[in-house]
Amino acid sequence: MRLSRIIASLALLLAAGWSGAWVYGRARVDAEIDPTLARLADRGLNVSCPGRAVGGYPLALSVHCANGTLALPDGTTVEAATLDIGASVTDWQAVTVRTEAPLQARLANGRLIHLTSGTLTLTVHHDGHRPTGVDVDGSGLLAEATLGGAPLAGLKVASLAVKLRDAGATATGEVSAEGVDVVAGDKALAPAPGDLKGHVTLTGFADLHSGAADLIGWAADGGKLLLDDISVSFGKTAITASGEARIAENGQVNADITTLASGTDKLPATAKAAGRGLSPAFAGLGMAYMILGKKADGGGRRIDVTVRDGAISAAGQPLGQLPPLF
Repeated sequence: MRLSRIIASLALLLAAGWSGAWVYGRARVDAEIDPTLARLADRGLNVSCPGRAVGGYPLALSVHCANGTLALPDGTTVEAATLDIGASVTDWQAVTVRTEAPLQARLANGRLIHLTSGTLTLTVHHDGHRPTGVDVDGSGLLAEATLGGAPLAGLKVASLAVKLRDAGATATGEVSAEGVDVVAGDKALAPAPGDLKGHVTLTGFADLHSGAADLIGWAADGGKLLLDDISVSFGKTAITASGEARIAENGQVNADITTLASGTDKLPATAKAAGRGLSPAFAGLGMAYMILGKKADGGGRRIDVTVRDGAISAAGQPLGQLPPLF
């Protein structure tokens, strides 16, 4: 009996001590929020966190923002109904940022992107000094783009997973998504929900650790995004992309990407099996590979895509212009 009382007393002391430590930690976090927002503003990232609350007891510390906003130097703004940023004592080397619909991003070119359903979680792994990896997870996502109030297109993703890990001067990662669907309002454009998977390599990852200013330096130092067999499949049709993308010092995108398509003749059957008609966009895609594509070793047809100072072309045919990133 006496031993049990001693154990109970020790447990109460430990709980009281832990509670006191957590309250102290919460106070420190709360005190650091405004200075942190000021440092971000100095880097050109204006973040507001109204209606904030610090919680997470007993095993985590988290900051909750209601109706938070982010403004980038190029005029892009992001508004999130809810935003939670926190870390757990069981894994203090990971900071998690979680948001859920509704979320709205107004791009500098006037386009609006609405996340109307789903949740997104970003986890940044670190060693106490710098990032060592990034995870992005999403579920039940529906994002729609509009321009001047007119709908452009929408993207549905049942599940999304991106993992990027530091490997010294570079970072390597995997990307996968299931239930990928392209829509325009209530109309499905894809022949059926598809799947996406592949590998990426990011050179100069060590330079990307503190925001938009580092992106400019990363571009100036020749940082690249390498794509290794990024494939999207709709039934028996698959399109794979490999190559590299770079950002010029003026923010313009440059890229050299080889795409390989197989089974494009199966698109009508895939759409029929899904109870859909084949949209003009995907019918045109199949025709493009038939007419402009070159026969590839091992089957399929290849189209080379290039981007020069934001100007996109495929098989030498101009397609459009990408805006600069900064």
